[in-house]
Amino acid sequence: YTAPPLIPPATWHNAPVGAHRAELGAWWQCLADPVLDELQQAALSHSPDLRTAVAKLREARVRVGIAEAARAPTLDASLSARRSESAGAGQATDSFSLGFDAGWEIDLFGGTRRAIEAANATAEASVESLRDAQVSLVAEVARNYIDLRVQQARLQIARDNATSQADTEQITRWRVQAGLLTQLELAQARSNLEQTRARLPSLESAIEADLNKLAVLSGLSRAALGKRLEKAAAIPAVPGEAVASIPADVLRQRPDLRAAERRLAAQTANIGVATADLYPA
Repeated sequence: YTAPPLIPPATWHNAPVGAHRAELGAWWQCLADPVLDELQQAALSHSPDLRTAVAKLREARVRVGIAEAARAPTLDASLSARRSESAGAGQATDSFSLGFDAGWEIDLFGGTRRAIEAANATAEASVESLRDAQVSLVAEVARNYIDLRVQQARLQIARDNATSQADTEQITRWRVQAGLLTQLELAQARSNLEQTRARLPSLESAIEADLNKLAVLSGLSRAALGKRLEKAAAIPAVPGEAVASIPADVLRQRPDLRAAERRLAAQTANIGVATADLYPA
């Protein structure tokens, strides 16, 4: 198997700016939000999806050991015991047998070597799948956390507007009673107030949905998470410099593509295993 070449462009229209590649593993830290940092750490430690990916990785590594074991000799041992009695003689006879077999198959046509190669590539693909799950997880945590802060800010603005419009409606009512305004203007003020109040439940529902999503993603209980996040806080500010690089580096940094390449390597090695089966063993 030969990895497909990835040829970067000879020139780029501007120099890459922003974070170095080493910083991309914890890109959310550039938002400088300690609560988001804690959520990400909790998600990476407790997420069920990551535990599933880790279990699959352990399985793949065990399969590597099974494939490598095919290189070694095989040993079989057996032990049996039997007791028989003669009718009327009152005599008993005990018999025992012990068997031992050993075998070793020479890998003439490379089937075992290619099976080991396929198992190693599959294990490497599982590593990249775990990293891909981590990438998706931290992205979802950050997206829902930022959406939570946005919805909380919108809810606060809507509540402030409702308070202001309630004051306006009361002042309008007094002016109508004084004969300075008409009932139409009072109805318009009351309509504006009720429209603003009608938006509050939908914003509260969006906040609750974000909290539930973060609880699932982080593996924390909804009650514990609510105590920390129900109070509104500032929306994380995106730094002025964006993380950028050449397109070839973006492709190299994607674990899903690296996993696909390792699966291609495994399937290529399996062709060798199947080809070796065509020959005598």
